[in-house]
Amino acid sequence: MSATLRAAILLPWTSAALRAIGVRRTLARQLTVTRSVRVDEPRAAAIAAAVHRIARFSRASCLARGIVIARLLSRESLEARLTIGVSLDPFEAHAWLEHGTLTVAGANPAREYVPL
Repeated sequence: MSATLRAAILLPWTSAALRAIGVRRTLARQLTVTRSVRVDEPRAAAIAAAVHRIARFSRASCLARGIVIARLLSRESLEARLTIGVSLDPFEAHAWLEHGTLTVAGANPAREYVPL
């Protein structure tokens, strides 16, 4: 199954799960820890691009996009570092996903966010 098709299935489900069962439980159900991970930035960028193409047609948050990309990367034993950060003045939250030296979701915004 292609990354685009997987994203089309996972993105709405993840967005609904975040609203229904919360962040912690969604992360526990969606993300798995793989013992051996590798870095393949071109492959990670291709997977992220597929998810972002699907996300244009939905109201998926940066967190939902990051979770879906992390899940698709982990299926291929690719490294994924999901970070959730907050800004206090005004209060905002943002999530981003890194793979190697590449930010594949939630590009670093101008505002400073403190990672949780």
